[in-house]
Amino acid sequence: MTESTAVTSAGATVAGLSTPSVADERARLAAEAAAKDPAKLSVAELEAQITAARRRLAGTVDEIADRVNPKNVAARTSEKAKERATAAAGDAKVKVSAFFHTPSGELDTTKVGAVGGAVVLVILIKIIARVRTRRH
Repeated sequence: MTESTAVTSAGATVAGLSTPSVADERARLAAEAAAKDPAKLSVAELEAQITAARRRLAGTVDEIADRVNPKNVAARTSEKAKERATAAAGDAKVKVSAFFHTPSGELDTTKVGAVGGAVVLVILIKIIARVRTRRH
């Protein structure tokens, strides 16, 4: 035993001592038993193998439950969607910037003016349509 902590049979720690837990001892026995002929295993060795198998199964079940938990699925899906949206926004920004700039990197005022004019035209059409619908 060392002086750091002790582990009780239930797996709890006690300050000052360190001993293997019952579960650790069973796992050690299971490892030893696995090397032996299955027909020659003692009851304790079989119990240790069963306990080790239960622990592995419990861990697997917990992992599966975590994977299919609706909150976790939603969080993973949301994170993936955010990553895709960020990537798409970055791509769009690059494409728009490339559209409005010349190959030398200068602002192409002709394209900026054309898009600005189109925006003004759409706004005027909406205003005219709204005025007409109010008169009737």
